[in-house]
Amino acid sequence: LYGFMRWQQNRSFEPLKPKGFNFKKITKKNTQKISVKSTKTDYALVKKNSKWQLNGIEVSSTEIDSLFDGLKDASISELAATKKSKLVSLEVDDENGRLVTFHTKEKKISFIIGKAGIDGNSFYVKLPKKSKAYVASGNLGTVFAKEIDGWYDKEVLSLNQDDIEKISFSYEDESFELSKKKAQWYLDEEGSKEKADNDKVETLLGSLSMLSASNIVSPKKDIDFGGSETITVNGKKSKQLAKLNLKSKGKKEYYLKSSTKKLTYIIDELTAKNIRKRAKDLK
Repeated sequence: LYGFMRWQQNRSFEPLKPKGFNFKKITKKNTQKISVKSTKTDYALVKKNSKWQLNGIEVSSTEIDSLFDGLKDASISELAATKKSKLVSLEVDDENGRLVTFHTKEKKISFIIGKAGIDGNSFYVKLPKKSKAYVASGNLGTVFAKEIDGWYDKEVLSLNQDDIEKISFSYEDESFELSKKKAQWYLDEEGSKEKADNDKVETLLGSLSMLSASNIVSPKKDIDFGGSETITVNGKKSKQLAKLNLKSKGKKEYYLKSSTKKLTYIIDELTAKNIRKRAKDLK
């Protein structure tokens, strides 16, 4: 009974809504930059002309929306820890925690954002140089736990599959073309034309029309695509929808450049297998 009374007494001194956690004052509109620093990472998300970038590369709008939705949902629910050892285990200590600073038009607002809660919809958070950490609702623990490349927009192509009427493949040892006439796809190989397997072509179209990469190459790194393989996708009246250049990176991965984007991408083994078709694969 004495222990319970002491707990109640201590609890009464803890404000229901501790000051400084101004999540709602941070919006997509008023935020210009978000810096993230810890012993493991150091980067900044920067807004330029309403687009968010990281290291000069455009950030996924989905990831940005998730971040600001998380801020809208964030609300302190209870005290989580005050002891140093517990702060460390929750990844909210000043020395090793993830310091996230939101640079708004009015001021800078900083939090140390730690682990996500077990329920997946809460996280641990502390103000810098303070001793008390709290449980807060929302997804910010997961949002800021991602690796740097997890922020990037890796979408290479987004085409309407029905608009594609011709695909040309050019490899070092083979060149051929797929073309559509009414509902049938045809395979043209060295002047010899035959019916292709429509189901296999449809599977290929699905892979090409919604093509995403596994990673992005730094703009500072120049990849030589000389002598590379090419896949050219055309629509009605032979209008080019996209031209892809592929070059082996090793370990069954490929560098990829698209005429639709300025970036150079990396695609994994499975993605490469799905789009680097040979004529025999489509019969």
